[in-house]
Amino acid sequence: MRRMDGLVWVPVMVIFVLFMVGSGEAADPRLPKITWQLPTTEASHEDWTVKAIDGFAEAVAKRTGDNFKIVVTLGGELGIKREELPRALASGRIQAASLPAGHVAGTFPFLNVYGLPFLISSLEDGLKVGGAVQPITEREFKKLGIAPIAFFVMTPVGLWSRTEIKDLSAMNNLKVRAWDESTSDIVKALGGIPVIMPVTEVYTALQRGVIQAVLTGAPAMLNVSAQELCKFGYLVNLAPACVYLAYNIKAFETLPKEYQNILLEEAKKFEKHMVEIQPIEDNRSLEKMRKAGVTLITPKPDEMSRVKEKVKPLWQKWADKNGPIAAEAMKAATAALGMK
Repeated sequence: MRRMDGLVWVPVMVIFVLFMVGSGEAADPRLPKITWQLPTTEASHEDWTVKAIDGFAEAVAKRTGDNFKIVVTLGGELGIKREELPRALASGRIQAASLPAGHVAGTFPFLNVYGLPFLISSLEDGLKVGGAVQPITEREFKKLGIAPIAFFVMTPVGLWSRTEIKDLSAMNNLKVRAWDESTSDIVKALGGIPVIMPVTEVYTALQRGVIQAVLTGAPAMLNVSAQELCKFGYLVNLAPACVYLAYNIKAFETLPKEYQNILLEEAKKFEKHMVEIQPIEDNRSLEKMRKAGVTLITPKPDEMSRVKEKVKPLWQKWADKNGPIAAEAMKAATAALGMK
């Protein structure tokens, strides 16, 4: 260190290093470089949920000086089908994943509690059920060596149709896109014909007449441009998809403690962010649907009463079919919502 005109001269690089350490943005050089893969089931990084997951990954990378990177991929990019994600996660093939409850219910049948028709009718309901089911989720995930790190509720599900539907309780063999067994059962109970497919296949299926209507949220319809074909939107407010971010426990335990803490902290911030943006995204998407010429229809109370009467037996049917863990989840969910 030299003196110049009575001043102490400090090398620029030393100043830079001291600044970075003080700012909290520089990673400990002794910490390793680690990369995790986190697949989602969505089709685009423009999807509002994927944008948020990308933000979560970016926050983790920033706080670790890019030493701990989480690569967020889209549905099928890694050659893993959505229903295979829990097993791929358990095997360590991937280290984290976005697990929509309905898509992974083949591995965890109790998760279809979120899909019981009209059990959940709002974001608040979804969060209450998520909290009530959390102990069951942690216990059952742990059996496969995985653990939930965050939970979020997607936008409400509507029924989007190419043609006007006179009575939702009597669909007269209307072919409707569903995404799992639970949504298929709902369509059947209402007299429709369910066709299970990813939302990414919806546009072509509508064009070819494979389906005539779609069960999904407004943002998903916009992401695949299906508003160009479906000009009637029925705001039936079916249960929104509920999603877990989960990780492989062994992969987590091998992380440096600093990385573990950052991952958990950013996951909590992510959950809070999703609660804040869900209603904003729903309203924004519905407004876009209106501007695209889609007629948004709120079913009349008597029509919805008939719909609910037809689908209500599906609750007990589901619990009986899926055994004691499903019954435990349904009991916890209904108790959380003050239902008998």
